[in-house]
Formats: sequence, C-alpha cells, structure tokens
Amino acid sequence: DEYTWSETGYTMSLNETAICRGKGSLLPLVADEYTWSPAVRAVLYGFGMIYMFLGVSIVADMFMNSIEEITSRSKQVTKKDGRVITYKVWNPTVANLTLLALGSSAPEILLSVVETLNKDFFLGGLGSATITGS
Repeated sequence: DEYTWSETGYTMSLNETAICRGKGSLLPLVADEYTWSPAVRAVLYGFGMIYMFLGVSIVADMFMNSIEEITSRSKQVTKKDGRVITYKVWNPTVANLTLLALGSSAPEILLSVVETLNKDFFLGGLGSATITGS
C-alpha cells in the first residue's frame, strides 16, 4: 500500500506522514517552511491565530454595534387628536435572528468563496451545496 504524489514523484507508504510541500492559498508562507523547526512554526502560527482572532473580535463588535444602532431606531407619528406615538422601526427579534443565521453560516460561506476563488471560479467539492446545507 503506497501513495504516490504525481507532482513531485514522491512515493510513501501509508504509515508515513505526508509533508506539505506545495503552495496553498495562504499557507505555507514560504516554499521551504517545512524545513523550519516545529517550535518556530508553532510560535509563528500561534501569533498568527491570535492576530486573526483579535481581528474577528473587532469586526464582530462593530457588527453588533451596528445591529444595536439599527434596531434602536424609532419613529414618531402625530395622531389627529394631537397625541404623539413613538414606535420602533425594526423588530429586534428579527434582527437578532438574522444575525444568528448569518453568524452560523458565515464559515461555510467563506470556505466556499475561498474554494471558488482558488479554482478559477469553477465549482469544487464544497461548492454551493455547503451554502445550501447551512
């Protein structure tokens, strides 16, 4: 039982660990990255993950502030008898449910977009079924 990777001609048994030597969408950052010390790579990827999580938290905080601003809008209407009635323009429950749906489907949608961009806009294994399923 052997596995052959046609691009490099590298043959290995199923008991060996494969080393990613190709160029991915984002990682590996440089061609010879697999030769670096695992500790150096772990530290660099750890800092990268922390940086990404901070970015996601900032964007999510801005998005939540926007949702709160939109749902807090109200409108005043003057009745014929002179009374002023204030009512909310947006239903906060609907807005929060929309946020929940978007937040739970965002990873699948982003994976599908990245895959589509990497395959020169051809449908891949994830494709539209991922978005439809979410």
